[in-house]
Amino acid sequence: MTRVLVVEDDPTLRRVIELMLDVRGYVVDQARNGKAALDWMAELPPDVVVADLRMPLMDGHELLERMRAQPALEAIPVILLTGNLEAAGAALGADAVLTKPFEPADLIAMIEKLTEKDAATSDV
Repeated sequence: MTRVLVVEDDPTLRRVIELMLDVRGYVVDQARNGKAALDWMAELPPDVVVADLRMPLMDGHELLERMRAQPALEAIPVILLTGNLEAAGAALGADAVLTKPFEPADLIAMIEKLTEKDAATSDV
């Protein structure tokens, strides 16, 4: 079962994403910012991270940089969410970027693509 960590400071959006993934059979964990996400991943690394680009304490860009700097976390795929298409350039290094508002099917497709790629490389 694929474990997804949703990192979003808006509690309503975080819950909506959790519900849309939960009904599709994903195990969903949540964090309200990048710092909380790193703390969570130290205990239970996810298969994929879905993180907002703009958050207090530690934004998605800094979270991504810190993950890529840690051998235990560097290979975890990251999907960054942004409400500003121009800010998407700040998401360099992310495995995917999704502009808000987004269609649930688009997020699901990205997660499936990234976890399939991850599964294929681990079989080699």
